[in-house]
Amino acid sequence: EEDHVALLGLLSLFERLGTADKAWEFVHSRSEYVASSGDGYSGVFNDKAEDFLSQLGGEDHKILENFKPVVSWLAILVYNQQQPFKQLMRALCSSPKVMAQARQPPDTRPFLQLSVAEGNMDFLTNLFHKGLGGLDSVLWQFQHITAQ
Repeated sequence: EEDHVALLGLLSLFERLGTADKAWEFVHSRSEYVASSGDGYSGVFNDKAEDFLSQLGGEDHKILENFKPVVSWLAILVYNQQQPFKQLMRALCSSPKVMAQARQPPDTRPFLQLSVAEGNMDFLTNLFHKGLGGLDSVLWQFQHITAQ
């Protein structure tokens, strides 16, 4: 029974991945965020995310906190994308983070965070690309306003 639940959970990961193009592209295009061991996200991603988390509050904090496990799951898939399917599945099944989600009862909607993250990818991509704004952003806005 537990194996059946885990299999359904893994299938839901692939189902959600089918509508998560932006989240996939985010991890796929940033190899520095994939751990060299292939078992999740890298220290580079973690350090950046933790730095942002220490400065964000409210809903933005929740969005980024929700995104961390998503990047971990996707990093495993990205790392193993050129491998035979059997090896890809072995990598997923050997990940405690993936299997903790996969073993959730179907009515709890395993891997829902992937769908939630996909809805927030514009914010997340902008955050990781441009940071929290900083002085450069403020000066540009100020110059734009004063030029009018």
